Parts: sequence; structure tokens; C-alpha cells
Amino acid sequence: MLKPSDAANRALTARRRQMTARATFDLRDPDAVVTGAQTNTNGKYSQIAQVYDAITEQNDLKIGTLEKDRMQLDGSWALPPGNPADLVEEQMGWWCGTVSGADCGFAEPYPYLEITFTGLSVLQVFTLWFSQNAYDGYGVAFRLDVYSADTLAYTRTVTENTEYKVVLDKFAVYDPTRVRVTVMRWSRPYCYPRITDMFLGLFERWTGREIASLDVLTESTFTGLKLPYSTCDLRVYNRNHRFDPYAPDSIFQSIEERQAIPIDWGVYLPSGKIEWIPGGWYYQQSGGWEIKGLTVKWSLVDIIGMLVKRNYSPPEVLPTTLSGWVASIVACLGVNLAERYVVDDDVKDLELTAEAEDVQDKTCGEVLRFACQATATWAHQDFATGFLHVSKRGYEAGANITGSNMPSWPVMEANDEIADITFKLDEGEVTFPGTNTESDTSLTINNPFVHTTDDARRVVSNVLSQYGGRKFTIRSRGNPASETGDIDTVATAFGTSISARRYKHQLKLENGVMRNLPAYLIQTATDKRYDHKIILIGAGKWQAPAGVTSLFIQLVGGGDGGNGGMGGSYVKGGGERENTPGTGGYGGLVYAREIQINEQQTFDYACGAGGKGGAGGKQQEWAGWQSGPGKAATPGEPGTAGQPTTFGAYSSANGVRYEIGITDVDTGAFYGAKGADGLEQKNNPGKDAEEHTGNGGDGGDSGTHAYYTSEHHSFDEGGGISYQVWGDIRDGQPGGDGADGVIIVQYNDP
Repeated sequence: MLKPSDAANRALTARRRQMTARATFDLRDPDAVVTGAQTNTNGKYSQIAQVYDAITEQNDLKIGTLEKDRMQLDGSWALPPGNPADLVEEQMGWWCGTVSGADCGFAEPYPYLEITFTGLSVLQVFTLWFSQNAYDGYGVAFRLDVYSADTLAYTRTVTENTEYKVVLDKFAVYDPTRVRVTVMRWSRPYCYPRITDMFLGLFERWTGREIASLDVLTESTFTGLKLPYSTCDLRVYNRNHRFDPYAPDSIFQSIEERQAIPIDWGVYLPSGKIEWIPGGWYYQQSGGWEIKGLTVKWSLVDIIGMLVKRNYSPPEVLPTTLSGWVASIVACLGVNLAERYVVDDDVKDLELTAEAEDVQDKTCGEVLRFACQATATWAHQDFATGFLHVSKRGYEAGANITGSNMPSWPVMEANDEIADITFKLDEGEVTFPGTNTESDTSLTINNPFVHTTDDARRVVSNVLSQYGGRKFTIRSRGNPASETGDIDTVATAFGTSISARRYKHQLKLENGVMRNLPAYLIQTATDKRYDHKIILIGAGKWQAPAGVTSLFIQLVGGGDGGNGGMGGSYVKGGGERENTPGTGGYGGLVYAREIQINEQQTFDYACGAGGKGGAGGKQQEWAGWQSGPGKAATPGEPGTAGQPTTFGAYSSANGVRYEIGITDVDTGAFYGAKGADGLEQKNNPGKDAEEHTGNGGDGGDSGTHAYYTSEHHSFDEGGGISYQVWGDIRDGQPGGDGADGVIIVQYNDP
């Protein structure tokens, strides 16, 4: 799960929230490579290479110089460092060595900055950044010159600019090789000009005003049996018909595969500010656009989507480690994308070998899938950078989705079972049993990286972790901080909650609203969060194993006893009378947290006793055959409260009560759930809760009614009234006892 601030987490789950989005449109040739930059006047602290490093964020470092009206003695300005290299980490850009005159102009030869490049087929738009800091000023008059080899192919002069960022378009230069920006006049007198960024293409940010809708669908698999990826449908308003496929100077010609559009989701904080949450990087693909009315729709894919169908070109010397194979796969996307991957340290050096003929004529997606399968890793997008990320399946706690956040309860279905898995190995075939020998599904795996039976054992364990158990489909408002791979906790219609791994979800913003969005989870017996789980009952001492310094504890107090049901009454004729059944007892309070401990620390523990169920109410009395009903029925008595559970200094008394309880992701058992309410006019007593679960006892049913009729007699018949009764009147039933508390201790191997 991504890590927004606490304020953003509260805003994301608040009853009312306001969402927005932004997209950064990066229309640059993915094969273009800047080879250098030069200028005719360079300041001491200039960092020219930063002009084309694709980093647009600028700092507000105030460096004092002798420029007119620049420094203020308010403590916020710093003197220039003695060594210019000390500023290499600052985003300075080109700092000209010539000062503007009193009229803000420059004498000839005017200062210029030029960059050279290769691999660019056409240039139709150029984006220029001056400094964003007001005290640095900006270029008022400047000239853009675009060359193809030694030929000046295009020139444009701007004379009345007022912006720090300038987009120049409506031109087309084929096979350009260098671009020069010449500054003639600045916005401030006696000032050194600064250019912070030059982009060979369009680089701008679209926000809620430009975005009509944004729809992202993300899917992952953890077994290597397939390789799903994220897609993004982005619809933006076509301002001034900038995207016109029929116009000869439209920038549509500059749209190529592999150009990136980073996405961010925004949530409004109570302060009115927006906190941005990374939503991933999505890339252009062939034919991935559609013009409809006043909008343009872009159908984009993440970095895995670009690899799925791309032909794999193996290097002359094949890699021998997981990171080496991943590097060779991503290199097939071109030189500018070749470094867009990360392999976690704990798996990057895993040995991985294959023969050249086994990976020849394969796609990049196939090779990546095989590599992840053989190393029990999974491939997914890093949302902040767009990089391909290869890692072990983690156990990151995800969202807690309550009933109030869902328009309907989760839909549960059985997950697929598998009878067996057969591997084709160097020495022949080997078959492993699956999750259910009665299943009609069998798998055959032919992976060029899996050579021996030991290799196959590692794979089969990971594959089986995604078979068996249950699948859940939930709908909610969506949470941009959620990621596939998270372990989510979700309320169910049965008064329980489930914990399961998210493998697919949709995030969609339309007309500023996110709602009724699906997410898909899987819960299997072999997908565990911790290496060890200890269940403690009763009372005693528990000592942590050697080397363990962190525990995840869940203390569940004793459940409350259920309330007794009201006694039955006498009801005249065929009439009806309400009777109150007992309500179920509340489950014990739950205290859960990760704690740091001393090595082999000993804890005194005591699981709280469950409360006793309340007695059932007494039935209504019968005064006599000539008197009829007498004293009214009595209500049932309340159950007693369960006692807190303690573990060292920690107590469930400081916890939270969950009506649906908490669920063990491994076994499906639930703890601390409320007991069921009793039923009206039945004869079954409330049930005791399961032993050592902290659940509340069931409420007692109310007692059944009896019915009577009355008859008036004449004096000759003895006078008065006589009564006839039928039916079986009963006392209310007692509530069930609450269950004793329980302690769940989980930890990982040191």
C-alpha cells in the first residue's frame, strides 16, 4: 500500500471526500538522445546538463549575487559557495555569464544556449522553462532556431513573452539535430538569465479542468502463469484543436509508442490543499487514441503492457541472474527506457540460466513471466516512477473496508482448485500433487529457467499459493493508496470480516466522482503474512524465541453474555402480542499492534473470561379459571460483560470493538464477533459462543405465548366468566455465555 500522509488517509476514508487527478503529458521521442550542450557565455555556477535531465522541479535556493535589487538582508539568502560543484545537487540549469543592461536588453552577440541530439525523426513542439523564481526573471524576447545538420530549418522570434514556461508549436522539422535559444531581452535589468529546462517536445500538466475522465484498471498475478498489466483510459478536452489528425502542422505526427503520461490522484485535505498520490506511468501504444467531439481519448498501458508483445532480442552473452535477465528485457524498449526497472536486493542475484534457443523467438513478456515464475517473484509497476519492479510477494497490510464504505456486500466464490502440476525438465517430466486431487484441472509447465526437480519445487510452492481458498469481489469508492498485492480487510454480510490479497482493481474518476468501483481479492491457506502464529488461551507465561525483536499481537477480550429473552404471555383470541427476545452479547474488545521487544522477553498473560448469559424472563401468571391472566411476563435479564485480556503491559481494554470481529487470514476463523440476537416466540435457548474466540453469546429467544377465550355465563349457569386456554406458554430463554478471550501472537524468523 502506498504511504500518503495521515491527513490524506483520513480524507480518503472520510464520509465526504473530494477527489481530483492530473496527468503529465510527455510528448518526446523515446529514442531521442541528447549528446551535449554549449553556450557562448556561461556563469560560474551554471549546471548546463540539468537543462535536459527531464527534471522540472526547481528549488527556491536564494543565492546572493551582485545583480541589482536581488539580495535582501532577511536571513533567507545564501552566499555563493566557493566550489561550483557544491551546487550539482541543486536544480540550477543554465546560468548565463552576461548581465542584462539597464533597459533589460543584451548587446550583440546575444547570449545563447544550444543542445545537440540524435534519434529524433520530427520536432513539432518545443517546451522552454525559465526560472520559476520571480527574482530570477524570465526571457521577454528570445529566438528559437532548429537545425537539421548544418541547415537552419526553422526559426521563430518571440518579443512579448510574460511566462516562465513557453510552448512553441505549429511547425514541423524533420530529422532535426540541434536547437538553439538566443536571449535578446530579459524581464529584469542587471540580471543573469537562467534557463532551467529545454524539452524536445510537449511537456505539460493537465489537471481537473482539462481531464474529462480517467479510468485505470490494474491486475497482477503472483505465479508467473500469465502476465497481466495496467491500462489507463485518459479523456482530455481538445483545447484549440491542438490534437488534429488532419492538420499538416498538428503535433499528432509527434505521437509515438513508448511516450509516457504519468498519472497522479489528488485528495483534498481539510485545509483546502491537495495531496497527490502516484497513480503510475502509462505509455502510448499503436492506435491508442480516439477523437470524439471535444475530447481526445488516450488508451495507454504500463511498462509491462509495452513488454507483453514486444519481441525479445537476447544479448550476445546471456545473463545468469534475475536482475541480468530483467535488464536485458527492459533494454528492448530502447536506450531511453533501458534503465526503467528495479529488482529488489534480496532476489536480484538469484541464479537464472537458459539456453539461447529456448528464449529465441519469445516475446519480452514471455521471458519476464518465465523469469518471475522460476524465482517465485512477481512483476508489477512502481506507481511513483513507472519502473518495472520485480520482487518477492510481500505481506503489506492494505485497506480496511467497512460496510459503510460499500454499496453492497462482497460476493464470495470458491477459488480454482488444481489436481496436479507437471514440469518438463532437462531430465524428463515430474508431477507434483495440487490442492485437490478431485479437481479436473491440471497444469503443465515448460519453463526454460526450470531445469531440475529442486527448481520445480520452488515454483510449485509459489503456484499453489494462489489455488484453493476463496475469491471475493467487492465494490467501494476506491482508494488510490491501495496496490495489488496488499492484504485487505473487508466486512461481510455474515457479521464477520475477511482478510485477503488484492490482485485486481479499478480506479475511475468521472465528473470529479469516484464510486462503485470493483476490487478483486483472493484468500488461500498458503498465503501467509507471518512465519509463525501462536494462539494463547487461559493464563500463564510466554517467552519470545531467541532473536525475535518484533511481535504482532492481537488481544481479544472475553465476549459479553447474551441477554435473556422475555417470558411468554397470554393473548386473547387469535390476537398477537409482541415479545422481546434477548440481544446477542458484544464480542470482546480487540487490541492489535506491532510491538518491539527485548530478545527472549517473557510476558505474563491472562485471557479474559467470557460473560455469563442473562436469565430468561418469567412467563405471565394465570390467576385462575374464573380470573384469567394475572401478573405480566417479565423481561429477560442482561448478560454480564466479558473481562479484558492482558499480555504483559498490554490490555484489550484499550482496544476497539468490532461488531463483525476480526478474521484469521490463514484459517478463516473469526474472533471478537457479536453474538446473534434471539428470535421472538421460540423455544431455543441462546447459544454459548465457541470456546476461546472472544465472541459474544447469542441472545435468548423470547418465550412462546398461550391463547385464551372468555365466556360469560347466566345466573342459571352459575354466573360469572369462565376461560379456556390453549397453547404452550413458556418462560423466555437464557442468553448464551460469551467465549473466553484469546491472544494471537505472530512473528517472523530472525
